[in-house]
Amino acid sequence: MVTDNSWSGKRAAGERALRRLAVADATLNGRSASRHTPRKNGAAPIEIARRLMAASASASSGGDALLRIRNLSAGYGLHSALRDVHFEVRRGECVAVLGANGAGKSSLLCAISGTAITVRHGAVVFDGKRVTDMSPTARARAGICHIPEGRSVFPSLTVQENLRLFGARDLSKQDEVVSAFPRLGERLRQIAGTLSGGEQQMLAMVPAVVQKPALLLVDEVSLGLAPVIVNELYDFLGTVSQAGSAVVIVEQFADRALALSDRAYVLGKGHIVHSGPAKELVGQADALRELYLGQSVNGALVARVPSRRKPGVPRSSVKSSDVSTKSTRRTK
Repeated sequence: MVTDNSWSGKRAAGERALRRLAVADATLNGRSASRHTPRKNGAAPIEIARRLMAASASASSGGDALLRIRNLSAGYGLHSALRDVHFEVRRGECVAVLGANGAGKSSLLCAISGTAITVRHGAVVFDGKRVTDMSPTARARAGICHIPEGRSVFPSLTVQENLRLFGARDLSKQDEVVSAFPRLGERLRQIAGTLSGGEQQMLAMVPAVVQKPALLLVDEVSLGLAPVIVNELYDFLGTVSQAGSAVVIVEQFADRALALSDRAYVLGKGHIVHSGPAKELVGQADALRELYLGQSVNGALVARVPSRRKPGVPRSSVKSSDVSTKSTRRTK
């Protein structure tokens, strides 16, 4: 190759080098040099791709989404509990999760918190980070608080000892708990196992007070409790939501959960069978029964799950009214 050492040759070589640097710089910044050149067909291909990617990311995020679940399949051993689930919770909103027994509601909460279930496919994204493979402890530290069904307390310890184990180790934290649940303040030295069912449920809710989570998952908060206790617990959940935390409620009493929630999902056999504004389902008992139990035959719903009966009562004695909208009303 012949090198032009003249002034004009060196100037031309310098200009070529500057153009190459400009192209490299533009590429590193996600632009093409061709973007600066007029095109008959509009924007450059790289610019079009960038616009499409931005639009796709915005659409998939659903706005200000705190939790996003995509194509989630999970189960226990060989049993599949969730199949191709898409689920989303936005910051500060309250979401109700409804469905019959065995629909996968509790399994969905376990998949979010990382407890007791194996995720086989899909992704759980919390606060912009993929947490699918993170431990339950790491997810709790990230801001997810799971209150499981069953009043999980330490029954042989006192209420105050339970508070300490739940994170309320100093007096200021314990004062916060007592402010949220005054009944517990009257029972600090009482053995937790001797509390009433409602008081045990309040004690189980203490982590939600102490941790101040970004996302609170609550499973069957009203199960087997008196209405007055249920009112207190839902007042607390409303306070948590107003404070800015997102709340996901799995509940057997649909109307109570829907009244507090912004949106609702209905699960059926591990699939999402309905999603939309919660107000659309308030008072719609027939629609919920059909979603829970299956198809309607000549105006009469046919339940796909067996009803429970009391010991010693023949199966034929079980009335149809004993089957609740959750398919079976459980009592304690």
